[in-house]
Amino acid sequence: MKEETKEGAEAAIRYFWDVHYYAEQTGDTELLDSLYSEYCEFCQFSSNDLQMIYKDGGWYTGTEVQIDSILTHRSETGYVSTLLVTKGGVVPENGDVEAASEQPWIAEVSFNPESSHWIVDEMSYEGSIGSN
Repeated sequence: MKEETKEGAEAAIRYFWDVHYYAEQTGDTELLDSLYSEYCEFCQFSSNDLQMIYKDGGWYTGTEVQIDSILTHRSETGYVSTLLVTKGGVVPENGDVEAASEQPWIAEVSFNPESSHWIVDEMSYEGSIGSN
């Protein structure tokens, strides 16, 4: 993950989802916030949402994201990946959200060679809202 390669980009995307799951389970978004740029709207929204839920005494449960498939290619600024993601049911304090399998996502990541650190520039859901 510390190299600017296709495999490094894919490892960074998997790591992002692992850290996102940690933030869901704990409400601690500090590490998550260090992984994305100001261009990642999903990342910002998700982090802010988690902070508010835990600040208000709420909680989340659920399962880790499973990346069912990932196709990655080089872009002008780094790498772009198309993902199929399965996420188990997440239960916020106020209700159930059903599990969703093979959801289509697009991830764009860039590599900073000075810090050997990947940054998520975009993570976006490309499916229909409300479909599994």
